[in-house]
Amino acid sequence: MIKNKRKLLTSVIVFVIVLSFLLPTTYHVSAYNENEIKVTDSAGDIKIIKKPVERIVVLNPDAAQAVRVLGKEDKIVGIEASIEVQPTLFSDLSKLPSVGIAAPMMINIEAIKQLHPDLVIAYAPGIYNPGYNDLEAKLEPDIQVIRLNLYALPSLKDEMKTLGRILDAEKEADEYIRWCDGWMNKIDYNLKDVPNHEKTKVYMEMGTLPPSFVKGMSTFQILGRFAFNGDNIVTGDVFDMIKVKNIADDLSSLKFYNIGGEPIEIMKGYSTVDPEWIVKKDPEMIIGGALGFNMRVGGYETDNPAERDVKLFYMDKYLGDVPPAMIALGNFMLSPDGISINSYYDEIINLKGLKYTTAFKNGQIHVIHHTIACGPASPVAMAYYAKWAHPDEMKDIDPEVIHQEYIDKFMQIDFDVKNHGAFVYPKVS
Repeated sequence: MIKNKRKLLTSVIVFVIVLSFLLPTTYHVSAYNENEIKVTDSAGDIKIIKKPVERIVVLNPDAAQAVRVLGKEDKIVGIEASIEVQPTLFSDLSKLPSVGIAAPMMINIEAIKQLHPDLVIAYAPGIYNPGYNDLEAKLEPDIQVIRLNLYALPSLKDEMKTLGRILDAEKEADEYIRWCDGWMNKIDYNLKDVPNHEKTKVYMEMGTLPPSFVKGMSTFQILGRFAFNGDNIVTGDVFDMIKVKNIADDLSSLKFYNIGGEPIEIMKGYSTVDPEWIVKKDPEMIIGGALGFNMRVGGYETDNPAERDVKLFYMDKYLGDVPPAMIALGNFMLSPDGISINSYYDEIINLKGLKYTTAFKNGQIHVIHHTIACGPASPVAMAYYAKWAHPDEMKDIDPEVIHQEYIDKFMQIDFDVKNHGAFVYPKVS
């Protein structure tokens, strides 16, 4: 009896000790200083953030949108080049000092330091969203760095909640999450009777590397087409939610093989395939992602899905302080016939043998622009995917209505998505 009581007492003591360590992390509050909070970032690392945060540098458009969603845009003092090239979406932010392209050896660390930010928001290391692993080493402890991806459902909601705590905008974060959940639950309800064995077979990709719109690069496209596989954080959970089956689910992510060493996974979530493989798998729906290195002119910056103006690539902004001749050369290397979402659609439908697929025969080939495919506007993309895959079940949900709500409630810009922009091709009727 006494022995059992001792065991029970020991268990209680251990439980209390463990609980005392867990509680601060669970509630993201530091136990040591009321001006600090403890958070877990997108890389799974625990960070102690000093408050208040008054000056922010954002190193990607997703972070810029997220801060605006929370009503804290006035705290941003510096931006990355891809924000600078979106003046319609970021009318004020695009005029702020740019710290270069968010990529290793291209980000201007000194420019960041000169802005004296309290916080830098960056992606966690990953594909086409370079994590620049030494960012912390170059900035901390003087400048805090937080890795928040803020671009993929469903982790986006937790990341927004974390950002809300950091910026004292928990109410605004909760409002955004309720908006997300409202539409996600509505889509889920509409699709509840779709049986699992009738999932639409889908293939999603983001073109080739180098991209096809760069002149003279077709002979160097030796890897094939970059397919979203089952490990992709942008589509993995979303495809499950909307009851579609990714034909590339079981493919391994792209690896780099060292001579005499272990293979290194360099592109988690992406595999390379050829047109013959796509045709053999016979997808019922094909989605081309105009994102990452396959970025095309579209989104908020043009109303023309067949845009040919290479200046809208804003090569001068991306290249920064270089001689005009370099900018001219950069523009020359871009093919006017290949920079649009329409041209990317044409590229896909003209792949060898694709006309024999069910997707081609049923007119189920689509292109989506990165401005809604990722980031806080992701519920819009989810609605498009679901509507393309299940038009009957989704007949009472209009993705453009969701998109307009997002703009009016959170971006707060004067923009009519039914009459402006180029976000998907072909446009949903």
